[in-house]
Amino acid sequence: MPIVAAAIAIVPDLIRNGDTGGGDTFTVIGTQFNAEVTFNNVSVIVEQANQTGEELPQSVVETLRQALKLAQSRKFDQAIPLLESVKDSALVPALLNNLGAVYLATGNQEKAKQYFEQALAYNPEEETPLINLKQIPPGPVVGARLVNFSSQYHGDNCDSYYSCAEYILDGKPYMGWVSADGKFPQTFVVELPREFLISSFSFDNAARGEEDRAAKDVEIYVSLEAAHLGYREIDTFTLIKGEIA
Repeated sequence: MPIVAAAIAIVPDLIRNGDTGGGDTFTVIGTQFNAEVTFNNVSVIVEQANQTGEELPQSVVETLRQALKLAQSRKFDQAIPLLESVKDSALVPALLNNLGAVYLATGNQEKAKQYFEQALAYNPEEETPLINLKQIPPGPVVGARLVNFSSQYHGDNCDSYYSCAEYILDGKPYMGWVSADGKFPQTFVVELPREFLISSFSFDNAARGEEDRAAKDVEIYVSLEAAHLGYREIDTFTLIKGEIA
């Protein structure tokens, strides 16, 4: 009962001043990174700072609250400088996660990954940065190139659009591919610069625009002979709309 009473005494103040009150974390859909990113509430940052023997100044706490309000409103570009301004005063895993989350939401995967890894360097079992880090798809294989594909939404005129076949390899979550007609099957032939041991595949299936444009059933074939012959099936997947698998 004493623990519950302490929680009742602290949480209402945080709710009134910027905490969501819905637990230790909340999730928001990014802007350029069109998938969920997970933030720690201010109460978690304050608690982690207290555990290190540091009591955060009220001005820092207020800045954290303002930043999370902006993040909840998806104004991530405005939240970034606020979080950066108090980073040195509240250098704990929860804040580092939030910095990574705002950068991830804006599509800056490299910067986001740096902050998530810093958070995990403090505590390898910190759950929130682990969740966010798993959202980042692996980067493209250097030298891989698309040599053939069945169709793309804008035909041959694709330079100024976000739905070209070539974007399946660029590693940018806000760029992607849409077929020309939605008919099946649709195919891609990707050539690697040399032989690779492939241990896993990752698919960013967070549909943009029309929800029904997400992919579903995927078959993977490989060939060691040529781009047009010698293929054998190695795996099949059923993807879930809106998720990274």
